[in-house]
Amino acid sequence: MCFFLGWTLVIRPGNEPPPVDLGLAESMQEFDDAHPLLRDVFIFFTRVGGILSLIALGAIATLGALALGQWRLAVIWVVAVAGGAGLNLALKAGIDRHRPPRPDSFVTEHNESYPSGHAMGSTIGFGMIAYAGLLVVRRRLWRIALVAGTIVVVSLVGASRIFLRAHWFSDVIAGFLIGGAWLALCLSALEWWQRRSAHSG
Repeated sequence: MCFFLGWTLVIRPGNEPPPVDLGLAESMQEFDDAHPLLRDVFIFFTRVGGILSLIALGAIATLGALALGQWRLAVIWVVAVAGGAGLNLALKAGIDRHRPPRPDSFVTEHNESYPSGHAMGSTIGFGMIAYAGLLVVRRRLWRIALVAGTIVVVSLVGASRIFLRAHWFSDVIAGFLIGGAWLALCLSALEWWQRRSAHSG
């Protein structure tokens, strides 16, 4: 949370976007037009990190956790996803930053820009999957692959939002930071809840 607050103070999203935001948005405009195949790849990843994908992912994962008797994990999963979505909407409304001009034609969102909901949601959603996977995967190589794969997917979701000019670069970084903070809080609560239940049982 401190990193998100610090980043927000540095960026000052209520002011004119910093040069890095403006420069990347302009560069992506030219790059998008010249690389239609790459555009299709980024559209795919922006769909992966979209609301419908993350809701479906969360629902399947929650039902799976319940089926395995991991009801505490299921509860925290719902809290992480729903609470993260609510927090993102509240931050967007409170900060009220405009999105980049001239977005890709695929982009249909017109709400506030900061922080990126795709970056935040994918950090939380895929972070929860990685956590659940680490509970059952024991081989070190597979655990490393799981974490690395999660980082790659989440990073590509964030990059897709910059490429398509749905968000400024700083929006995406903010989404990663606040998403990571919320994920850490939810997982810490889960670990505490499980330890408390084990001691009381």
